[in-house]
Amino acid sequence: MTQYHNVFVPFPDVFRLGGPTVFNELAAKPGNTNLIVMPMPLVDRLEDGKDLTEVERKFQGRGAADTLSYLGDLKKKATRIEVTEGGITIYTLSDTLHVASLDKPHVSSDTFSVNDLEAAVAKLFPSDSEGGRPQLMTSRDKYHFKFSGRGMTVVEPEFLLTGFDEVNEAILEGTDELYVKLQENSGTLPLEQVTEMLGRKLFTHQFVQFAPTDFARVTGEYVRNKSGTRIVGVENPRLVLLDPSEKSKRIKIGNERPVERVLGVQALDMEQYIAMQYGLLNPDVELVFVCGGAGSGKTVLSYAAAVDQVLCYPKSVRTNRSGSDERGGQFKQIVLLKPFETMGGARRDVGFLPGSLFDKIKKQLDSYADAHKLTSLVPKGEGTYIPFEAMFLHPRYENDFNKLRPEGINKARINGGYLPPNEVIELTYSGFLRGRSFHDTLVMVDEAQNFTPYEMKTILSRMGPGCKVIVMGDAEDQIDNPLCTPEINGLTHAIRQFKAKDYCGIFQLRHLHRSQMAEDAHHWNSVYR
Repeated sequence: MTQYHNVFVPFPDVFRLGGPTVFNELAAKPGNTNLIVMPMPLVDRLEDGKDLTEVERKFQGRGAADTLSYLGDLKKKATRIEVTEGGITIYTLSDTLHVASLDKPHVSSDTFSVNDLEAAVAKLFPSDSEGGRPQLMTSRDKYHFKFSGRGMTVVEPEFLLTGFDEVNEAILEGTDELYVKLQENSGTLPLEQVTEMLGRKLFTHQFVQFAPTDFARVTGEYVRNKSGTRIVGVENPRLVLLDPSEKSKRIKIGNERPVERVLGVQALDMEQYIAMQYGLLNPDVELVFVCGGAGSGKTVLSYAAAVDQVLCYPKSVRTNRSGSDERGGQFKQIVLLKPFETMGGARRDVGFLPGSLFDKIKKQLDSYADAHKLTSLVPKGEGTYIPFEAMFLHPRYENDFNKLRPEGINKARINGGYLPPNEVIELTYSGFLRGRSFHDTLVMVDEAQNFTPYEMKTILSRMGPGCKVIVMGDAEDQIDNPLCTPEINGLTHAIRQFKAKDYCGIFQLRHLHRSQMAEDAHHWNSVYR
């Protein structure tokens, strides 16, 4: 039998969070071979979820189900299958990874215990690791406390762990030395020199702050492929001080004159301005992360910017805004994606709830309804009032809402443009994503911290040509999914995966624009530190 470098026994929670990608992550480096042991009692828990509380079941995404599908296809994936006596089958997936299914008489669902499992695996599959014992893998603190106290080796799924520091990467703290150098060189320095001065790597669309309103950004000239659909590099990467005129927080779109408001929404501080100007409304940034607590403005800014980019403007405006004469908006539609487990749907399935899709989940849209009221879609004086629900209606065909968009709204001029000839917003959730892909669509992913890493991977893998994705969330204070933590969640995991990509931008909104009471409530626990 093969001598394994490491032997892992992942608990079901690891697969619920990471899905089938767990198998790739646990492969050994070239020259060694790792083994993943899949005991049938733990596989049964993946299917029936009996180890979960009732609340946890409501939050369970596709990770478990897709892992079971992966296991069902192991015979097709394996280059070699070895069946040994006593309920053991070993699948060779590569030179660096084997997977073993373990069944009776070694383990049994009727008499299953982790103590017996660990002892059986240690005897059957000795490893090179210290003591030759298997590594039980779980993200759950109670299992670490319980089984490490019994002398077992319990490890975290390190490949899923991130920290809130990923969000803090959006805006770096500059030094006086760097600021002076920028001033001496007309506000621009080569990125290589900046990297040496700060002692760290910087990414495209990252910002450096020197004073409350003094910022510099990492930029350069994009190099695209022949078809212009992919960014293949950035020439002349550099750090550039923002122009002093930008302190007015006026937004410039293409060759249009700078404006104070976009669809009636104004940037209230420099961080909001930066998020709108260089992220939400920047056509070169295809993946935008907007992070901030309640009251930071992430929903209002994202909603206004998204609607503005699907409006159909006259030819002259289109040319000024994007340099394109193509009819229609910059994107054909907005798709709003939220984790709707709080509606009571097991595995995010709301199909059994009464009413239309809007009726089932409209309470989850209160923040967007509030944002809608702050835009010029709800004029304070003259102008056509556009109800929030009308954003989900088609002008010619009845959809899930069983009504048409009113004719008067279809002809209304909004910020100089018109609503698109289809639903402005399509409302969906992660349970409806299988088999779908999006093209020329602006996708808004809300409460990303309440998606698992595997769910975020699935969502972003559905994006086709011409898409922009706005990912919003707060991994510090707003995690409601009991399967997620500040260290393991879809928001910070996705940031870690994409932050170095030239088409990605991370924007952090650190100021809360609510009352003094709300701010004090936000820092509730810090009073006693």
